[in-house]
Amino acid sequence: MHSMKTVCQLTGLSPDTLRAWERRYGAVQPKRDDNGRRLYGAEDLVRLQLLRQAVVLGLPIHRAARLGRDELEQVLHEARGREPAQGLGNLVPRLLDAVSDYRPDLCDEILGLAITGLSPRDAVRFVLAPALVEAGTRWHAGSFSAAQEHLLTASVERLVMTTMHTFQKAARGPGMLFGTLMGERHAVGSLLAAFLAASLGIRCIYLGADLPPSELAQAAVRSNAVVVALSLVTAIPHLDRQIELLRRELPAAIEVWLGGTAAQDLHTARLPGKCHLLASFDDFFERAEILSRTRT
Repeated sequence: MHSMKTVCQLTGLSPDTLRAWERRYGAVQPKRDDNGRRLYGAEDLVRLQLLRQAVVLGLPIHRAARLGRDELEQVLHEARGREPAQGLGNLVPRLLDAVSDYRPDLCDEILGLAITGLSPRDAVRFVLAPALVEAGTRWHAGSFSAAQEHLLTASVERLVMTTMHTFQKAARGPGMLFGTLMGERHAVGSLLAAFLAASLGIRCIYLGADLPPSELAQAAVRSNAVVVALSLVTAIPHLDRQIELLRRELPAAIEVWLGGTAAQDLHTARLPGKCHLLASFDDFFERAEILSRTRT
Protein backbone atom coordinates (compact mmCIF):
# COMPACT_ATOMS: atom_id res chain seq x y z
CA MET A 1 0.00 0.00 0.00
CA HIS A 2 1.14 3.55 -0.73
CA SER A 3 0.77 6.76 1.27
CA MET A 4 -0.74 9.90 -0.27
CA LYS A 5 2.72 11.51 -0.39
CA THR A 6 4.12 8.59 -2.40
CA VAL A 7 1.14 8.53 -4.78
CA CYS A 8 1.48 12.27 -5.41
CA GLN A 9 5.17 11.84 -6.16
CA LEU A 10 4.51 8.97 -8.58
CA THR A 11 1.55 10.57 -10.39
CA GLY A 12 2.45 14.27 -10.33
CA LEU A 13 -0.91 15.13 -8.75
CA SER A 14 -1.03 17.58 -5.87
CA PRO A 15 -2.64 16.39 -2.61
CA ASP A 16 -5.45 18.94 -3.08
CA THR A 17 -6.20 17.69 -6.60
CA LEU A 18 -6.10 14.07 -5.46
CA ARG A 19 -8.55 14.79 -2.65
CA ALA A 20 -10.83 16.67 -5.04
CA TRP A 21 -10.79 13.83 -7.56
CA GLU A 22 -11.76 11.40 -4.82
CA ARG A 23 -14.39 13.60 -3.16
CA ARG A 24 -16.09 15.07 -6.22
CA TYR A 25 -15.64 12.37 -8.86
CA GLY A 26 -14.98 9.11 -6.98
CA ALA A 27 -11.82 8.59 -9.02
CA VAL A 28 -10.46 6.08 -6.49
CA GLN A 29 -11.55 4.86 -3.07
CA PRO A 30 -8.45 4.48 -0.87
CA LYS A 31 -8.42 2.50 2.33
CA ARG A 32 -7.54 4.09 5.70
CA ASP A 33 -5.02 3.11 8.33
CA ASP A 34 -5.74 3.16 12.07
CA ASN A 35 -5.01 6.90 12.17
CA GLY A 36 -7.35 7.70 9.29
CA ARG A 37 -4.58 8.30 6.75
CA ARG A 38 -5.26 7.28 3.15
CA LEU A 39 -3.64 4.13 1.77
CA TYR A 40 -3.59 3.40 -1.97
CA GLY A 41 -3.19 -0.01 -3.60
CA ALA A 42 -1.36 -0.82 -6.83
CA GLU A 43 -4.59 -0.62 -8.86
CA ASP A 44 -5.35 2.82 -7.40
CA LEU A 45 -1.91 4.03 -8.46
CA VAL A 46 -2.30 2.70 -12.01
CA ARG A 47 -5.75 4.25 -12.30
CA LEU A 48 -4.57 7.66 -11.11
CA GLN A 49 -1.68 7.59 -13.58
CA LEU A 50 -4.11 6.80 -16.41
CA LEU A 51 -6.48 9.54 -15.27
CA ARG A 52 -3.68 12.11 -15.19
CA GLN A 53 -2.60 11.15 -18.71
CA ALA A 54 -6.19 11.40 -19.96
CA VAL A 55 -6.60 14.88 -18.44
CA VAL A 56 -3.29 16.04 -19.95
CA LEU A 57 -4.58 14.90 -23.36
CA GLY A 58 -7.72 17.00 -22.93
CA LEU A 59 -10.36 14.68 -21.42
CA PRO A 60 -12.18 16.44 -18.53
CA ILE A 61 -11.76 14.65 -15.22
CA HIS A 62 -15.53 14.36 -14.67
CA ARG A 63 -15.71 12.24 -17.83
CA ALA A 64 -12.48 10.31 -17.31
CA ALA A 65 -13.47 9.31 -13.77
CA ARG A 66 -16.52 7.42 -15.11
CA LEU A 67 -14.32 5.11 -17.21
CA GLY A 68 -12.85 1.78 -16.19
CA ARG A 69 -9.22 0.83 -16.70
CA ASP A 70 -9.77 -0.82 -20.11
CA GLU A 71 -11.82 2.15 -21.31
CA LEU A 72 -9.17 4.62 -20.13
CA GLU A 73 -6.43 2.70 -21.89
CA GLN A 74 -8.50 2.66 -25.08
CA VAL A 75 -9.12 6.42 -24.86
CA LEU A 76 -5.41 7.06 -24.38
CA HIS A 77 -4.52 4.73 -27.26
CA GLU A 78 -6.92 6.53 -29.59
CA ALA A 79 -5.74 9.98 -28.46
CA ARG A 80 -2.12 9.10 -29.08
CA GLY A 81 -3.05 7.68 -32.44
CA ARG A 82 -4.43 11.09 -33.38
CA GLU A 83 -1.15 12.85 -32.60
CA PRO A 84 0.21 14.60 -35.68
CA ALA A 85 2.80 12.56 -37.57
CA GLN A 86 5.29 14.82 -39.34
CA GLY A 87 8.15 13.10 -37.54
CA LEU A 88 7.38 15.07 -34.37
CA GLY A 89 6.21 12.23 -32.14
CA ASN A 90 9.47 12.03 -30.18
CA LEU A 91 9.74 15.72 -29.30
CA VAL A 92 8.75 15.34 -25.64
CA PRO A 93 11.42 12.74 -24.74
CA ARG A 94 14.01 14.69 -26.74
CA LEU A 95 13.02 17.85 -24.92
CA LEU A 96 13.28 16.21 -21.51
CA ASP A 97 16.68 14.76 -22.43
CA ALA A 98 17.85 18.29 -23.31
CA VAL A 99 16.61 19.51 -19.93
CA SER A 100 18.44 16.66 -18.19
CA ASP A 101 21.66 17.78 -19.90
CA TYR A 102 21.10 21.47 -19.08
CA ARG A 103 20.96 22.40 -22.76
CA PRO A 104 18.73 25.48 -23.20
CA ASP A 105 19.90 25.78 -26.82
CA LEU A 106 18.52 22.32 -27.61
CA CYS A 107 15.34 23.07 -25.67
CA ASP A 108 14.76 26.15 -27.80
CA GLU A 109 15.47 24.19 -30.98
CA ILE A 110 13.06 21.38 -30.11
CA LEU A 111 10.32 23.73 -28.94
CA GLY A 112 10.79 25.71 -32.14
CA LEU A 113 10.10 22.54 -34.14
CA ALA A 114 6.88 21.99 -32.17
CA ILE A 115 5.66 25.56 -32.56
CA THR A 116 6.47 25.83 -36.26
CA GLY A 117 5.56 22.25 -37.20
CA LEU A 118 2.24 21.98 -35.38
CA SER A 119 -0.83 24.11 -34.96
CA PRO A 120 -0.78 26.10 -31.69
CA ARG A 121 -3.47 23.83 -30.28
CA ASP A 122 -1.54 20.65 -31.12
CA ALA A 123 1.75 22.16 -29.93
CA VAL A 124 0.18 22.76 -26.51
CA ARG A 125 -1.72 19.46 -26.43
CA PHE A 126 1.04 17.12 -27.57
CA VAL A 127 4.31 18.82 -26.65
CA LEU A 128 4.27 21.87 -24.36
CA ALA A 129 1.74 20.79 -21.74
CA PRO A 130 2.86 17.11 -21.56
CA ALA A 131 6.53 18.14 -21.25
CA LEU A 132 5.78 20.59 -18.44
CA VAL A 133 3.62 18.04 -16.62
CA GLU A 134 6.29 15.36 -16.94
CA ALA A 135 9.00 17.75 -15.74
CA GLY A 136 6.88 18.51 -12.67
CA THR A 137 6.34 14.79 -12.09
CA ARG A 138 10.08 14.14 -12.27
CA TRP A 139 10.76 16.99 -9.87
CA HIS A 140 8.25 15.55 -7.38
CA ALA A 141 9.90 12.14 -7.76
CA GLY A 142 13.37 13.62 -7.23
CA SER A 143 14.73 12.73 -10.70
CA PHE A 144 14.67 16.39 -11.85
CA SER A 145 16.11 19.28 -9.89
CA ALA A 146 14.26 22.55 -9.43
CA ALA A 147 16.86 24.11 -11.72
CA GLN A 148 16.02 21.67 -14.51
CA GLU A 149 12.30 22.31 -14.18
CA HIS A 150 12.96 26.06 -14.27
CA LEU A 151 15.15 25.65 -17.35
CA LEU A 152 12.28 24.05 -19.26
CA THR A 153 9.78 26.66 -18.07
CA ALA A 154 12.10 29.49 -19.11
CA SER A 155 12.57 27.99 -22.56
CA VAL A 156 8.81 27.53 -23.05
CA GLU A 157 8.18 31.11 -21.91
CA ARG A 158 10.84 32.46 -24.26
CA LEU A 159 9.56 30.67 -27.39
CA VAL A 160 5.87 31.18 -26.65
CA MET A 161 6.26 34.89 -25.94
CA THR A 162 8.13 35.40 -29.21
CA THR A 163 5.41 33.62 -31.18
CA MET A 164 2.65 35.47 -29.35
CA HIS A 165 4.25 38.77 -30.32
CA THR A 166 3.88 37.77 -33.98
CA PHE A 167 0.23 36.78 -33.51
CA GLN A 168 -0.57 40.03 -31.71
CA LYS A 169 0.42 42.18 -34.67
CA ALA A 170 -2.83 41.14 -36.35
CA ALA A 171 -5.02 41.08 -33.22
CA ARG A 172 -8.04 43.37 -33.10
CA GLY A 173 -10.93 44.30 -30.84
CA PRO A 174 -11.61 43.66 -27.14
CA GLY A 175 -9.10 41.41 -25.44
CA MET A 176 -8.43 38.85 -22.76
CA LEU A 177 -6.31 39.43 -19.66
CA PHE A 178 -4.13 36.59 -18.32
CA GLY A 179 -2.39 36.17 -14.97
CA THR A 180 -2.53 34.56 -11.55
CA LEU A 181 -3.77 35.66 -8.13
CA MET A 182 -1.64 36.52 -5.09
CA GLY A 183 0.34 33.51 -3.88
CA GLU A 184 0.21 31.68 -7.20
CA ARG A 185 3.71 31.81 -8.67
CA HIS A 186 3.18 29.30 -11.48
CA ALA A 187 2.07 31.32 -14.49
CA VAL A 188 3.17 29.14 -17.39
CA GLY A 189 -0.32 27.62 -17.74
CA SER A 190 -1.72 31.13 -18.06
CA LEU A 191 0.88 31.88 -20.72
CA LEU A 192 -0.05 28.78 -22.74
CA ALA A 193 -3.70 29.83 -22.60
CA ALA A 194 -2.73 33.31 -23.84
CA PHE A 195 -0.75 31.67 -26.65
CA LEU A 196 -3.83 29.72 -27.74
CA ALA A 197 -6.06 32.81 -27.59
CA ALA A 198 -3.53 34.89 -29.51
CA SER A 199 -3.45 32.26 -32.27
CA LEU A 200 -7.18 32.92 -32.76
CA GLY A 201 -6.59 36.63 -33.35
CA ILE A 202 -7.68 37.66 -29.84
CA ARG A 203 -5.85 40.61 -28.31
CA CYS A 204 -4.07 39.23 -25.23
CA ILE A 205 -2.66 41.03 -22.20
CA TYR A 206 -0.37 38.69 -20.27
CA LEU A 207 0.63 39.96 -16.81
CA GLY A 208 2.37 36.97 -15.23
CA ALA A 209 2.12 35.71 -11.66
CA ASP A 210 1.18 36.77 -8.13
CA LEU A 211 -1.15 39.75 -8.67
CA PRO A 212 -3.66 41.35 -6.27
CA PRO A 213 -7.29 41.07 -7.40
CA SER A 214 -7.66 44.88 -7.45
CA GLU A 215 -4.75 45.27 -9.88
CA LEU A 216 -6.10 42.53 -12.15
CA ALA A 217 -9.48 44.26 -12.20
CA GLN A 218 -7.94 47.65 -12.92
CA ALA A 219 -5.83 46.21 -15.75
CA ALA A 220 -8.87 44.50 -17.27
CA VAL A 221 -10.86 47.73 -17.32
CA ARG A 222 -8.00 49.88 -18.62
CA SER A 223 -7.17 47.39 -21.39
CA ASN A 224 -10.80 46.96 -22.50
CA ALA A 225 -10.74 43.21 -21.77
CA VAL A 226 -13.89 41.12 -21.92
CA VAL A 227 -12.42 38.11 -20.06
CA VAL A 228 -9.96 37.70 -17.17
CA ALA A 229 -8.38 34.23 -17.46
CA LEU A 230 -6.63 32.92 -14.33
CA SER A 231 -4.40 29.87 -13.88
CA LEU A 232 -4.79 28.01 -10.56
CA VAL A 233 -2.10 25.41 -9.89
CA THR A 234 -1.34 25.46 -6.16
CA ALA A 235 -3.47 25.79 -3.04
CA ILE A 236 -3.01 29.52 -2.54
CA PRO A 237 -4.27 31.38 0.55
CA HIS A 238 -7.79 32.80 0.59
CA LEU A 239 -8.55 31.68 -2.98
CA ASP A 240 -12.32 32.00 -2.65
CA ARG A 241 -11.94 35.44 -1.10
CA GLN A 242 -9.59 36.62 -3.85
CA ILE A 243 -11.99 35.47 -6.56
CA GLU A 244 -14.85 37.22 -4.76
CA LEU A 245 -12.86 40.47 -4.52
CA LEU A 246 -11.88 40.30 -8.19
CA ARG A 247 -15.48 39.71 -9.25
CA ARG A 248 -16.68 42.59 -7.08
CA GLU A 249 -14.23 45.07 -8.63
CA LEU A 250 -14.85 44.01 -12.23
CA PRO A 251 -17.67 45.45 -14.32
CA ALA A 252 -20.53 42.99 -14.65
CA ALA A 253 -19.86 42.45 -18.36
CA ILE A 254 -16.33 41.05 -17.86
CA GLU A 255 -16.20 37.27 -17.40
CA VAL A 256 -13.69 35.36 -15.25
CA TRP A 257 -12.35 32.05 -16.57
CA LEU A 258 -10.58 29.73 -14.09
CA GLY A 259 -8.39 26.81 -15.16
CA GLY A 260 -5.58 24.61 -13.86
CA THR A 261 -5.26 21.68 -11.47
CA ALA A 262 -6.29 23.66 -8.37
CA ALA A 263 -9.47 24.80 -10.11
CA GLN A 264 -10.73 21.24 -9.55
CA ASP A 265 -11.14 22.13 -5.86
CA LEU A 266 -13.58 24.94 -6.57
CA HIS A 267 -17.33 24.41 -6.52
CA THR A 268 -19.24 25.98 -9.39
CA ALA A 269 -22.26 26.68 -7.20
CA ARG A 270 -20.17 28.80 -4.81
CA LEU A 271 -18.53 30.93 -7.48
CA PRO A 272 -19.68 34.51 -8.09
CA GLY A 273 -21.65 35.25 -11.25
CA LYS A 274 -19.91 35.09 -14.62
CA CYS A 275 -17.09 32.94 -13.22
CA HIS A 276 -16.50 29.78 -15.27
CA LEU A 277 -14.41 26.69 -14.49
CA LEU A 278 -12.45 25.28 -17.42
CA ALA A 279 -11.57 21.60 -17.43
CA SER A 280 -8.64 21.62 -19.88
CA PHE A 281 -6.77 23.56 -22.54
CA ASP A 282 -9.21 22.10 -25.08
CA ASP A 283 -12.11 23.53 -23.10
CA PHE A 284 -10.36 26.90 -23.00
CA PHE A 285 -9.62 26.83 -26.75
CA GLU A 286 -13.21 26.04 -27.65
CA ARG A 287 -14.53 28.90 -25.50
CA ALA A 288 -11.91 31.29 -26.87
CA GLU A 289 -12.80 30.25 -30.42
CA ILE A 290 -16.45 31.12 -29.79
CA LEU A 291 -15.35 34.44 -28.30
CA SER A 292 -13.17 35.22 -31.33
CA ARG A 293 -16.13 34.64 -33.68
CA THR A 294 -18.63 36.68 -31.67
CA ARG A 295 -16.25 39.65 -31.24
CA THR A 296 -15.28 40.07 -34.88
